[in-house]
Amino acid sequence: MIGMNRASNCSALFLALLLSAASNAQNGAYRPDPDWANLPNGMQWGQVVAIDVDAEGNIFALHRCGADTCVGQRQPPLLKFDPTGRLLQTWGADQLVWPHGLHIDHDGFIWVSDAREADGRGHQVFKLSPAGDILLTLGEAGVAGDGERTLNGPTDIAVARNGDIFVADGHGNNRIVKYSPAGEFLLAWGQLGAAPGEFNVPHAIAVDSRDRVYVGDRDNGRIQVFDQNGRFVESWTQFGTPSGMYIARGDMLWVAHAAGVRAGSTRDGAITVDVGYEALLAEKGNVEDVAADAAGNIYAGLAGPLTLTKLSRTNSRP
Repeated sequence: MIGMNRASNCSALFLALLLSAASNAQNGAYRPDPDWANLPNGMQWGQVVAIDVDAEGNIFALHRCGADTCVGQRQPPLLKFDPTGRLLQTWGADQLVWPHGLHIDHDGFIWVSDAREADGRGHQVFKLSPAGDILLTLGEAGVAGDGERTLNGPTDIAVARNGDIFVADGHGNNRIVKYSPAGEFLLAWGQLGAAPGEFNVPHAIAVDSRDRVYVGDRDNGRIQVFDQNGRFVESWTQFGTPSGMYIARGDMLWVAHAAGVRAGSTRDGAITVDVGYEALLAEKGNVEDVAADAAGNIYAGLAGPLTLTKLSRTNSRP
């Protein structure tokens, strides 16, 4: 049992972190709610590595099965919550090795990536129906490669409005791979480096309403912007070291980086929201992904501590 002095100290620390939420955001205050998501008894968070929001406002979270891997774990890695935090559905128990990327496309299909290999699984991207049925698979199970049919550590997925699929093949290959809606290889670009069009761990990917492709080039500390054929457009460094990205309504770009969350319009890249990691009740460098709902509330996936944190917006959204 925790003694009274220790409990008081923990309460004081927690209160300080709560108060910091308002002081760490530009253009608006946020109220943190780290216990927003209701997990059933016997289920616990692993590293929460990816977040997305569907058209109905439901929040999807991809985590590593109560640990830092799903190998040997029995918990489902993909969870769906309604806006109140009630758990609606789960998928994927015993199917993924090291969950990494998550994307809900314009038609409501669910895309997840598996970025390591074990027991003949991994290095793949899956398209799921809303019911959780596997509709399409990219990559060969358990095979790491850089060919047209193989992937190596796929980190994230984005689907354009015409159905073309973009995979950030980032933990092994430092490239972006483009597929047709049917999963046919179309092209790939990128290699290890720091020049335009080169990458050092392309960790996140997103497509805006103008069909521009945004790549979170994490270890180069920049976001690179391309057209859909891989032609370089511009590079932004103001968003930090991007680990996760989400483009919301109105082309608002939300970025998870080592020091917290930043957001700004894709039209000019100007930062309008800057929330420090303390406000997310996180450890520096462990904010893995971010998403925002239509009201501007923030959902952050954390690898330290292991949780999904919500920051509720307390005034007009950005």
